Amino acid sequence: MFAITMSPALDRVRQLATNYCSTILVLYLSLQFYTRFSVYHVRLYAAIWEPQTLHWLSGVHLTNGIVMQALFWVYTLVLLPYFAFGDGKPAKSYLLLSWACAALLGNRPKMRVEEKQAALTILLKFVFVPFIINAAIGHLGQVNYRIVDVFKYYALEPVQRPYFIADMSVLWLQIATAIVYCIDVVPFVVGYLTESHLQDNKIKSVDITASGWFFCLMCYPPFNGAAGSFIPTNVPDHVASFAGMIDAPLIGAYLHIVLNVIALLFLLAYASCSVSLGWKCSNLTSRGVVRSGLYGIVRHPAYVCKNAAWWIFAGSVAVHEATAGRPWVFNLVCLAVFTGVYAMRAITEERHMRYSDDFYSGYCHDVPYRFIPNII
Repeated sequence: MFAITMSPALDRVRQLATNYCSTILVLYLSLQFYTRFSVYHVRLYAAIWEPQTLHWLSGVHLTNGIVMQALFWVYTLVLLPYFAFGDGKPAKSYLLLSWACAALLGNRPKMRVEEKQAALTILLKFVFVPFIINAAIGHLGQVNYRIVDVFKYYALEPVQRPYFIADMSVLWLQIATAIVYCIDVVPFVVGYLTESHLQDNKIKSVDITASGWFFCLMCYPPFNGAAGSFIPTNVPDHVASFAGMIDAPLIGAYLHIVLNVIALLFLLAYASCSVSLGWKCSNLTSRGVVRSGLYGIVRHPAYVCKNAAWWIFAGSVAVHEATAGRPWVFNLVCLAVFTGVYAMRAITEERHMRYSDDFYSGYCHDVPYRFIPNII
């Protein structure tokens, strides 16, 4: 028998072709799943944004499907030079597909570590990329639409304005909240869609534990929505007015403003955590230790700030429900359950980081508290 050998140049071309074609195939199948095959996901990720101003409509409707199709064509162009000038290692898509073919032929049914990590990375992006794109479209649309509403409001005659928007303070709060969520979502969009040494956001490891995936997925659709059917939390996006509930109207008005401002500050702090993580943002991954911003004070500031805002919003609902003589305790108990889910999510993330990053133990020593400084 004669051994067939390849020159280094031909081997490089072969590796480039297999990496590129396997990745494009996985991207194409994922695109078809989310835009054609899964009617459920088409309905789930149904955010639409038509950029507009007061006197102008773009006529362009940005949807999850359109953005994903555009990204697919971008990747078909970008991935070729990415793999051509890369490290030459097998792409994750190639590792997964080659294992799947071998498993179907019965040659190697058990996954190696690198194949398992490749499969989990692809699954991670498969689950979260459509979600984060839909979230970005939704938040950008909300900012655009609410700002247009402000201009529409002031374009009306004063006598007509209350019929269009009854409480402008709520609108301003919605705009501020939407802007904060936009700030939060941008690093995650980049973190999920890109991965390179230049951005220092290469994925070192994906959590392999069922508990890590369970507590993470419980915080995102469709799983949080399904759980919410049995564990309703009733968390609005602002604190409603206390008018008529407190004998001193001025105190009620100040309380309404103060609580909304505090909640908004918590949400802003939550978004700042995403900014601190930068392009390393993504769930269930180890991409390096971050010590900047609030991560230098506690190890899980994003979860603390998000849940603190939720408790302010939910607490205001409880006050309104209690004043009206309606049940209110169960919703707070349900929110406590979801807060517990976030606490468990933090614990499973730390377990993964300790296992996958040698520097994380030192970080835990330097930042000893998970949630609240000097307490827990």
